[in-house]
Amino acid sequence: MQKDFDTWNKIKKKINTIETELPFYTGQIWWCSVRLNVGHEIDGKHNTFERPFYIFKKCNADMFIGIPCTSNYKDRAFMYKLRTPRVKFVLNFSQIKTMSSKRLLRRIVNISTFFQEDIKKNFFNYINR
Repeated sequence: MQKDFDTWNKIKKKINTIETELPFYTGQIWWCSVRLNVGHEIDGKHNTFERPFYIFKKCNADMFIGIPCTSNYKDRAFMYKLRTPRVKFVLNFSQIKTMSSKRLLRRIVNISTFFQEDIKKNFFNYINR
């Protein structure tokens, strides 16, 4: 399948000019304009190349560490099923990324402290295997 990197490059140039700072916090899931990627890296979807991301750690007002979300679960050590009353996603720990807050499009949900702690515990179990 041929990927349309030229369209993504145009969108990326627009994203880079964004001046607005959206209030975001650790433990939220946002739609993010992520990109068209190479190989097995997770791509964004649709014409805006967006994908839901869990904000694992807010670094500062401009950067965060995010974990991409998917709806496709595979029984792998790097997959975490997030099942709350309000949201059902699978977090892909193997594709964690540091990202600019300029990529944030719209907030989906805040995740409770209980689930944030469980995500953190499972992530550290994954990386310490």
